[in-house]
Amino acid sequence: MQYRDWPVLVTGAGGSIGSALTARLLDLGARVTGLARSEESLIRIPEGAHRVLGSITERATLAHAMTGVDTVFHCAAHKHVGICEANPTEAYYNNVFGMMQTLNSARAAGVQQFVLLSTDKAYKPTSVYGRTKRECEELMFHAEFANPKIVRLCNVLGSSGSVIPLWKKQMMAGGPVLVTSDEATRYFITMPVAVDFLITSLDLHGIGPHIPHGIEPTRIIDLAHATIGSRLIDIEITGLRPGEKLHETLTDEL
Repeated sequence: MQYRDWPVLVTGAGGSIGSALTARLLDLGARVTGLARSEESLIRIPEGAHRVLGSITERATLAHAMTGVDTVFHCAAHKHVGICEANPTEAYYNNVFGMMQTLNSARAAGVQQFVLLSTDKAYKPTSVYGRTKRECEELMFHAEFANPKIVRLCNVLGSSGSVIPLWKKQMMAGGPVLVTSDEATRYFITMPVAVDFLITSLDLHGIGPHIPHGIEPTRIIDLAHATIGSRLIDIEITGLRPGEKLHETLTDEL
C-alpha cells in the first residue's frame, strides 16, 4: 500500500491510541487530519497533522474534517467502563449517535476506506461501553464503503484506559494497588502492535471483526505483581465493578 500523501482522518486523535496512530501515519508519510473534541486533547495531536477541534456528533465539523479524505480511522469514543456505566445516555449519544454521524459524513464526502476501532468488550457485552461498541459494529455492516473494516482490540498497554498508569499512581502514594479479582484475566497488547494492526487491517479480507492473533490471556493479579516488582506494596482485592466480566474473550464472531 502507498502511504506517501495518503489523505487520512483520525477521529479521537487526541486520545492515547488516536495520537499514537496519528504519529505512526505521519511517519509513513500520510497527510493526516486529527479530530479532537477538546482543546486539551487537540494539543496532544502530534505536530504535522491538521488539527480540527470538534465532536463526532457535529455534522458540520465532520464535513470540514473529511474534505479530500480517502480513509477514516474512527477511534473516537467514551471508553472507560465505569464512566459509561454511570453515564449511559452520554455514552450512547457519543459512541452510537457519533458513529452514525461519522458514517453519514464519510459517505457524503466520498470516503473509500473506513476502519472502526472496536473492543473485545463488544463480544457478548455486559457493559454499557461494550453494548455501544457492539451497536457500532452492527452499523458497519450497513456501511457503503469500498473497504470497511472492524478491528477489535483488547487492553492496550500505555493507553489512557490501561490499568498500569493507575497502579503506578497508587504505588507513588504508597499503595495499596487495587485489583478487582485474583481470578480475573484480560488480553493485553502493546501500543505499537495495536497501531500497526489498525493500519494493516485494510489489507485483510472481509469486514471483520478482525482481532490480533497469538495473544494469551493474562491474570490481572500477575500483571500487578510484575508491575510492583520488589517494592513493598500491598495488593487489595476490590471485587468486580458494574459491567465488568471476570474473563474477556477474543473472538472474531459478531
